[in-house]
Amino acid sequence: MDSRAARLALALLVVAGPLVLFARMFGDAPRVPLEQGRARASLIVITASEWPAGELEHPALDTLDLRAAGVQRFRSPSPSTAAAAVTLWTGRPPTNHGVLSDDRALAPGCWTLALAARRSGVKTSFASQEPLVSRHAIDGFDEVREGALSVADLKDHARRTIAASAGEDFLLWLHLVDAGPGGRAVGELVAACDAALVESGDTYDAGLLVTAFRRSGAA
Repeated sequence: MDSRAARLALALLVVAGPLVLFARMFGDAPRVPLEQGRARASLIVITASEWPAGELEHPALDTLDLRAAGVQRFRSPSPSTAAAAVTLWTGRPPTNHGVLSDDRALAPGCWTLALAARRSGVKTSFASQEPLVSRHAIDGFDEVREGALSVADLKDHARRTIAASAGEDFLLWLHLVDAGPGGRAVGELVAACDAALVESGDTYDAGLLVTAFRRSGAA
């Protein structure tokens, strides 16, 4: 290429840049879909006030350990189950949300993850062996079952909640007073939830969080 042709090519490149920018700024707007697909995200939370020391002993927990991300070194924000539970659902430390002991409750109108989920159209449900939601005002759950519930009751509640969701997103919280020897009670709940998700026949994108508020021999 001679020098004249090179200069002409360079000039064209210099002119082309502003022309392209002008066309993008003042041309027709790119077409976008009027309705964007809503991402699906269901969540199952299984908690226990007391967690056993030593190894966990349940096949469902072994399977969960293989496919999950685990956090081994952490401390509960408080020895109070109520304070830890409220921290879990508000994302705030006890000194901020004010539930410093088992005899206190959240102030009216406090934000919780469950409340945000319900406002976005997600079905929310809670079943527990302790009255955490009613006693400590953890708002946002459409269905609340608390009291003398057995592990079998909690498993049945999980199956019914997942089956009744009929393909819609859901948030389910199951709480145990004690995880049981080797965490077996928690393992039974994990197995029941897994089976219910399979039986539902739907392709759920469901996350599962398993955590303890206290551990034997530890803060």
